[in-house]
Amino acid sequence: MQGYLLDTNIIAYWFDEKRPQYRAVNQRIAALPEGTLLVISAITLGEIEYGHRAESAVNTPIQEAFLEFIARELPMVLEIMKTTRVSYGRLRALVFEEYAPKNRKTVRAEQLVDPVTGLDLGIDENRSLDCGASSRT
Repeated sequence: MQGYLLDTNIIAYWFDEKRPQYRAVNQRIAALPEGTLLVISAITLGEIEYGHRAESAVNTPIQEAFLEFIARELPMVLEIMKTTRVSYGRLRALVFEEYAPKNRKTVRAEQLVDPVTGLDLGIDENRSLDCGASSRT
């Protein structure tokens, strides 16, 4: 089954009408075929929880609304297991294949840009795409 693993940024863009990426992300998600699998990872949930705790000791109304949005829209959570490394490696390689320039030996994934927009992809060891699109699973 094909679907999308959404990262912290994409979920925030999808939720927050004030973000400039909101419209593009919502249009992209709305255009997905019926039944397309959208999932969140346990790591992403941890990143969100950390962000909320760093901002406030108790959940604010907007944080509560965000958590309700996640529970409603992304009920499937991918757990972390020993075999997760294989999927992670494949996903990261797919992103690199998609966006890497021809001279791959001199460029690190962290330096890649979207060929259409010219924006940095924002890839690092703890974060996936940050360009208004989601990562394929």
